[in-house]
Amino acid sequence: MERRLFFYTLLILLLFTPYSIATAQGDNEDLLDSLKTCGRNMARAGDFDKAIEYFQKMLELDSNNYDARNNIGVVYRMLGRYNDALELYLEAADLLKREYGDDYEDLANIYTNIGIIYNNKKDFELALQYFSYVERIVEVNNLKTNIATSLYNNIGNVYFHMQEWRKALNSFMKGLEIKKNLKSGNLDISYLNCASAYESLSKYDSAKMYYERAIQYKIEQYGEDGFQLINVYNYYSMLLLKMGESKQSFEYLTKALQFAHSIYPEKHPIISDCERYLAAWYTEMDQPAKALEHFHLAALAVVFDYDDPDPFKNPSPDSEIISETHLLEALDGKAGALLAMYREDKDIRELYAALDNFETSMLLAEKMRSSYLGQESKLYITETSHDNLSQAIKTAYDLYELTGDEKFAEKAFYFAEKSKSSVLLASLQEVENKKNLGIPDSLQDYEDGLKNEREVYKKKVYEERQRENPDNERLGIWQAKLLSLSQQLDSLNNVILIRYPEYASKYNNEVIGLEGLQKGLKRGQVLLEYAFTDSSLIIFVVERGGTSLTRHPISQDYHDNVGILSNFLRNNDFANNTYEDYKSYVNSAYSLYNSLLKPVEEKIEGKSLIIIPDGELGYIPFEALITALPEGESMDYRKLPYLVYSYSTSYSYSATLLLSARRTDLSPEKNLIAFAPTYEHVSEIKGYKFPAYRQYTSYLVPLRFISQEIENISNIMSSDRYMGFDATEEVFRKEAPEYNILHLAMHTLINDENPMYSQLVFTLNNDTIEDNDGLLNTYELFNMKLSARMAVLSACNTGYGKLRKGEGIMSLARGFIYAGVPSIIMTLWAVEDQSGSILMSKFYQNLVDGEDI
Repeated sequence: MERRLFFYTLLILLLFTPYSIATAQGDNEDLLDSLKTCGRNMARAGDFDKAIEYFQKMLELDSNNYDARNNIGVVYRMLGRYNDALELYLEAADLLKREYGDDYEDLANIYTNIGIIYNNKKDFELALQYFSYVERIVEVNNLKTNIATSLYNNIGNVYFHMQEWRKALNSFMKGLEIKKNLKSGNLDISYLNCASAYESLSKYDSAKMYYERAIQYKIEQYGEDGFQLINVYNYYSMLLLKMGESKQSFEYLTKALQFAHSIYPEKHPIISDCERYLAAWYTEMDQPAKALEHFHLAALAVVFDYDDPDPFKNPSPDSEIISETHLLEALDGKAGALLAMYREDKDIRELYAALDNFETSMLLAEKMRSSYLGQESKLYITETSHDNLSQAIKTAYDLYELTGDEKFAEKAFYFAEKSKSSVLLASLQEVENKKNLGIPDSLQDYEDGLKNEREVYKKKVYEERQRENPDNERLGIWQAKLLSLSQQLDSLNNVILIRYPEYASKYNNEVIGLEGLQKGLKRGQVLLEYAFTDSSLIIFVVERGGTSLTRHPISQDYHDNVGILSNFLRNNDFANNTYEDYKSYVNSAYSLYNSLLKPVEEKIEGKSLIIIPDGELGYIPFEALITALPEGESMDYRKLPYLVYSYSTSYSYSATLLLSARRTDLSPEKNLIAFAPTYEHVSEIKGYKFPAYRQYTSYLVPLRFISQEIENISNIMSSDRYMGFDATEEVFRKEAPEYNILHLAMHTLINDENPMYSQLVFTLNNDTIEDNDGLLNTYELFNMKLSARMAVLSACNTGYGKLRKGEGIMSLARGFIYAGVPSIIMTLWAVEDQSGSILMSKFYQNLVDGEDI
């Protein structure tokens, strides 16, 4: 079960942090201090309503009192009122910034609180932005306060949520060391964090030691029945369960739930936590019915307007939800419990209920994703939802086999589509929704401008940190700007939601159904969509005449073959291959043909194929598969029966994107624009432009044949050419929107760690202006509007990139899709210069002769 760490104790600690500003004079000042002390005492005692009363009286005396706002925000956060808390924190921060500037030390308190909320909402990108800025404030002001000592715990907590356990542990240990050096106390939080990190790294003895230190420290500070023990008891119980001490584990869980009920209302995230941990215990004890009961109670505890006791039913994603992350975990737990119950008693109602849970969970995840500003946070929620979508596909397929009801085949396809390129699809549909709902162009343009500027500063911060000696002054300025832009975007998003409430309900990204897909395909076309579920592969075969779906078992050999084939094509020097290399290729290519196409051979014979890959399949060119093993022992790649000889093949990220990309509004005035930059002068380019590519000069060697490639294309069809020093990014930005075909013959710099910073390399200069530095980033393409029907990326690795679950391969090509180009020609490996030139010339000749793309 995935662990979630929430720092309620830290928030209480922050509540008692002294502030340095007096917000009133004379008697008012004394009264404000008295009210603040009373409010804090009430919060310490657990009387949160009374605490709020005292802090509200502070605001009555001084309406601009940021201290009162921050304290009310802390209490709201403890009560699970996250959005109300966030609103007050932001108001308090604005008051401070206006009066004292961006680096005032008390902002660290407020930004810490804001970061904790975003962390718990799983918006990790924004949480790290706030914590990074807290780090700057601590350094600028040389702070030695509780905020400074807790900073690395908070940063570690983000990494913990992102399942980067080693980074989390390093950060927690750093925070613990600082606390000990400063003798600041509050070591229980650090002990608890280190214990959880060690547990996640399967170092159970170390984890147990730190858990016991945390418990001892908390008992000394708060007594044996303090509610501060709730979290540590829950976490410790799960470790004990893993270590086989199930009875003691259960005792800690029941104590935690007792404490929670004694202090918190029935509707509260901590109550939900306790119920969820109990459910996890029953799951491990093979009691799925009891687990279901407690997962349902966990769900009820975080939805204000839902109290149905029937665990086979669920609240709507549009309910009044206290914590979406808690509800998501409870729903996922319910689905797992229902499937376990079905395996025991074969009651088909449990499959129906599990499918309903998966759908509600998916819609909730989409709602959460739509509220995130950053691409990374959107991708993370998509990744964490992917395994559930795979289970949903399997469950729908099981129901289809059991009942023969076509609606379950439709449902299986629905979940398969939802599991592919969902962030890209959501981004495209978001743009369309804003147009359809009449949100003014001026507002959308302003938002696009903020987003683009934010990406620029994100890249600046990222690249500065790649340098051997980062400039901390620059980093501070850019982090401040980045945080300001994120806050502006957040505010603008709230304005749009208030003015256009119907926009808030558009989080459910529509995907095409089987009937619509059948109508959208041309005669002679067949679409193959692949979906992996546990150890099986489901293949949807869709054509105008109907749909069929089949399931086939997949062994580890399949995954091995995908890796062998992908690495072979990317890295192999064919001229120096051994016979063993040849046999490895042949066996893998034939085995994958048997897994992926042989099972549906009768349905696809003689037709053109549209492939919708799943996961690692995106690295495989189906054309390179072979339909039979060669006879004899000779080694000859030319004579192998490649799939390309039998089928015309194309690909798409999803069926929904395929048909939505068939635009009828494309009417650019000009035909083809081609670019062939020069790299002869790379040694004159200053190294500061390439912090992530310290050996960039070895990448950007001159390409001798790209000019010939452009010349050949120009002889085949009418085109405008930009070669050598004329092939600049500035020209591309200005001219490309007017053309029907874009041809880019150039180098690329692929950034697997941050795919949005992968770059097409035009003719370089030493300009630092993003729009004309010669490096066109993926994120910059996202902000362009192109009218071309095809982009030919005649460069290395333009279709290659990092694989993200639920999203596919994060390549440069994605940027062109978002910019509006429906067809992309791309490469999955490094292209040899002369061969690429010959291939492209023949491609265009065939296109002119009437062949399809």
